Amino acid sequence: MVRFALRNCDGYNWTTTPQSDDAEAFFPALTETTGTAFPPHPRLCAHMQARGPRRLEPWQPIPAQRR
Repeated sequence: MVRFALRNCDGYNWTTTPQSDDAEAFFPALTETTGTAFPPHPRLCAHMQARGPRRLEPWQPIPAQRR
């Protein structure tokens, strides 16, 4: 799936944040196998700098829709 996402995206800069112990191992391994860097602390482009911090909302069920 990652290789599909990277296809035809030469020139793009990718990033991630280590979200778990598994991610801390996964992204360096992904860099090694794909040749694409996934740095944890990159320089963000303007549209990402303008975005506010994420807040996780508590889980809520989706109400059923009536027809």
